[in-house]
Amino acid sequence: MAKSYCTYCMTPIPEGKSCPKCGLTEGNYVAASHHLPPGTVLFNRYLVGRVLGEGGFGITYIGCDLKLELKVAIKEYYPRDRASRTSSSLNITSQIGNPLTYASYERGKQKFLKEAITMAKMEKQKVIVGVKDHFEENNTAYIVMEYIEGTTFSKLTEQRGGGIPPDELFELVEPLFGALSELHELGLIHRDISPDNIMLENGNIRLLDFGCAREAEQGTITTSTIAVKQDFAPIEQYMSKGQGAYTDIYSLAATMYFCLTGKPPERPFDRIGNDELIPPSKLGVRISPAKEKVLMHALRVEPNRRYQTVKEMWAALYTVPDDNPVPDGVDKDNTLTVDEDDINSNDSKDTDTDDGINEDPDSKKEEEDLIIAENTVPWYKKRAFIFGASAAAAVVIAGIIITFRFYRAEMIRQSPLYPRACRHSRISVNRNRLHRPLLRIPEHPKRPQLLPL
Repeated sequence: MAKSYCTYCMTPIPEGKSCPKCGLTEGNYVAASHHLPPGTVLFNRYLVGRVLGEGGFGITYIGCDLKLELKVAIKEYYPRDRASRTSSSLNITSQIGNPLTYASYERGKQKFLKEAITMAKMEKQKVIVGVKDHFEENNTAYIVMEYIEGTTFSKLTEQRGGGIPPDELFELVEPLFGALSELHELGLIHRDISPDNIMLENGNIRLLDFGCAREAEQGTITTSTIAVKQDFAPIEQYMSKGQGAYTDIYSLAATMYFCLTGKPPERPFDRIGNDELIPPSKLGVRISPAKEKVLMHALRVEPNRRYQTVKEMWAALYTVPDDNPVPDGVDKDNTLTVDEDDINSNDSKDTDTDDGINEDPDSKKEEEDLIIAENTVPWYKKRAFIFGASAAAAVVIAGIIITFRFYRAEMIRQSPLYPRACRHSRISVNRNRLHRPLLRIPEHPKRPQLLPL
């Protein structure tokens, strides 16, 4: 006798009865006209249940591997702008009226399957959801992935009162950096990182729904064919080309921003020309300035102004020590909150136990301010002042020496004892020396002694 499975959770149930696990009744679920009806068996192996999620390029169903009796997730290639299905048929009809649209649909399908093959090679990593199988049927393609049961980060953020503490969040998402780096090295981009696609399963982070299949050839997609999650997608995802690892970096940073603040960052199109984003610390998040700076850098509107690789962002976030982290006792306005018990316990420390005389707080404060002022002058400013003062003194001394020499020479030339032919020309003096030596006149008390120049 064939087993019946719950459409909602794929738990074996008696036929016609409610599920003992989720408590839902089989006949209450109604599929949309373009969805596969519950109970459909694909590839003679995979039972299709309810829809888990739907995007611009695919529909994801909960399913069951009838051979292994395991829950799976089944993703169907369904680009909603180029495909359609009626409730009377399982086959997808591509919009073949336009040859370019049909060619685009076929290229996207092959890219969808190629990404599945590449993702299957990442079976050793435990962060990104694993691929178990792939095949073509109903004029489309399917990818069978492991089914993850856990809590999405959007619900986790809601459960934590609208924000996950920074230290906890950074510890949870750190394994995601290594998985994305490996994914990018294989030439793939996730393109759909968001709080709904990241789950916490038994304390471990898992990234879902990797394959937003896109065109293999760039430049053939118009803006209307690109499905994005506006709150978490960078500006280049609205364009036909120019995506890279920095695309996932933006989405990851936007997801972390949401998990910290409970609000998504302002959309990139709204920040064109004025790339100013409210930092999490201004929204009441106790985050260190160093980590906040990394997060804001990854959320730049222009792709070339962000981190270009996941490893680069990871190094900035996890290997650089925090610069003046915000303590737990500091409020948003930087006011330190101290318990009254702490104040009472420290009263005895403020008194002088040797002679019982309290130190004058005003004089102590002035002394501390003086010490702080002296210690806050940078060393290079002190050296610059010394070098500047020395240079100024040298210039003044040189000016005095030069002035004295010119004054002395002029006095000698104007002396009556100086040869007349040599008074106005130094050349004449030199020529005169060639013909005859200058006579040394006896020293006169009121006249300067004649010396050769």
